Amino acid sequence: MEKLMQLPLFREQEKKVLTRLIKILQEKKYPAGAEIFSEDSIGETLYIILSGEVLITKIINKKTGEKKPLAILGQGDFFGEMSLLEDKPRSASASAKTEVELLLLPRKEFQTLLHSEPEIAATYLFALNNQLSARLRRTSQELTLLFETGRIIGQGKSLNEMCNLLLERLLEGIPQSEAGFFALENEYTDEYEIIAAQGLSEDLIQPLPPEEPLIAYFLNRIKTSSIGLNEDYVFFEEQVLSSSRLKNYVAQSILALPLVDKNELLGIIILLNFKEQHIFKKEDWQLLSAVGSQIVPAIQITRYHEEEKARERLARARERVV
Repeated sequence: MEKLMQLPLFREQEKKVLTRLIKILQEKKYPAGAEIFSEDSIGETLYIILSGEVLITKIINKKTGEKKPLAILGQGDFFGEMSLLEDKPRSASASAKTEVELLLLPRKEFQTLLHSEPEIAATYLFALNNQLSARLRRTSQELTLLFETGRIIGQGKSLNEMCNLLLERLLEGIPQSEAGFFALENEYTDEYEIIAAQGLSEDLIQPLPPEEPLIAYFLNRIKTSSIGLNEDYVFFEEQVLSSSRLKNYVAQSILALPLVDKNELLGIIILLNFKEQHIFKKEDWQLLSAVGSQIVPAIQITRYHEEEKARERLARARERVV
């Protein structure tokens, strides 16, 4: 019962409800990489995560089987909830990102409870509905931020202007962030220049060399495991905050997203909080990651156009000299 009371879905349930649910809940462990269920399979079970992480993916190309990561779920999260109410195919796949311990609530058992003890079943459904409402609010927040990101990208601004507008919108969309910056690689110096910053003093806005612990971390990850935008999330706390450079930001929490294209680190987005440690959650990273997937091609395209304009100006200048 103690395990259940630690989970958001059961935290406010009465003892009699928990006692009854314990009788129908089943525990199951999956090793890292194991499939929990596949897309289009018939759902018969609700899953609740006791420990570990679960990756939710959806097929985006049926011919090749290519999948897009949708979410990384952790302790206290649940998935497959619609299977309690309807006998329909799953809309996505779920697999164990790490070794994971799950609680399973089979539809058959829940429907029996619904008929025999409707009050207890209704209490559980009410708690489930509250959690789903919170999830929908996060989805709405993400869609709004993605729409705003697309709108900013489509305005045809310069690279600096675009990144400043995007950073401003990110700070609004992720309320825990109080400051942040975009750093993009300068291919001539190999340093990562801060081209957009909010909430930082001028003396802190200096280029980051490749050996800077944060940059070095991502470069090493790309070299060893070819990380992508949606394959992992990283929260930098004591490890990076104690480094020689970033400790000057006096931040308590740092959320970092690598901007990766074809195994090259184009840059990073950093969000900071000055008041509380470990304030950023995986949902914040997933939101930042979703925005990042739009930003990477936008940076490449904008850089290309700016370089084209620079070449045209140089060509015209040479013509005038001749």
